[in-house]
Amino acid sequence: MATTASAGTPAGPEPGFAALFDGTEASFKGWQFVGKGFFSLAGGALVAKPGDDLGLLFYAKRTFGDFVLRLEFRLAADTDNSGVFVRFRDPRLPVPRSDNPAISDAYDNPAWAAVTTGYEVQIDEMGRPDGKAEQTTGALYKVPVGPAPGQQVYRRGPRLQWGDWNAMEITVRGQTYTVRINGQGTTTATLNDGYRGRAPAADPAWGYIGLQVHMGNVSFRNIRCQDLAAAGPVPTAVTRAPQVKTAAGTRTPT
Repeated sequence: MATTASAGTPAGPEPGFAALFDGTEASFKGWQFVGKGFFSLAGGALVAKPGDDLGLLFYAKRTFGDFVLRLEFRLAADTDNSGVFVRFRDPRLPVPRSDNPAISDAYDNPAWAAVTTGYEVQIDEMGRPDGKAEQTTGALYKVPVGPAPGQQVYRRGPRLQWGDWNAMEITVRGQTYTVRINGQGTTTATLNDGYRGRAPAADPAWGYIGLQVHMGNVSFRNIRCQDLAAAGPVPTAVTRAPQVKTAAGTRTPT
């Protein structure tokens, strides 16, 4: 992939990649919004417009198992906060509880389904609320940083400038997640939560990709994805990633 995103109109997807959003109204119709706020289509980009709680724009046409996702994003201000969610459960469905899957909850705000059932690649230069690496751009949000199984090995890239387009690449093989920002690797992690990030082969309700609207007018464009062959066996010597257990729909925003 290119190390940085071009300022002009992006070219078509690379060989082997399919466009999920190419800047047109027709491709925008393949996405569906839930939660608060909204996304608008402007200048060939999806522009986040925050509300009073989280919002989620997800690709509704299909799910994804092992894949490479590439896209470009742009901050409108240093204080913007957004993210890209992968491998989450269909937010149109009730969400089974992690401690008792026989019981499902209908969230007051369906956007939270992506938070509790998938993983978010964070976009936040300030690492809010307290500046931790695991809350900063290019990290898997709230996955502890460290070399141990179930943690992520994170290295922050150069600070992003608002107004510039940036390239993001997310690779998922089995339960190994790798992220690159502008060509530089920022994080890698092998996780086996047993609940979050399920592949659609294991549960067809999981495996969606989506964009978060939270704080500021973050823009996204040139979203394309490549399916990968089935990964090898998932390592078993991993620990369960921590989860915040609160009443459905009343969780701390990312």
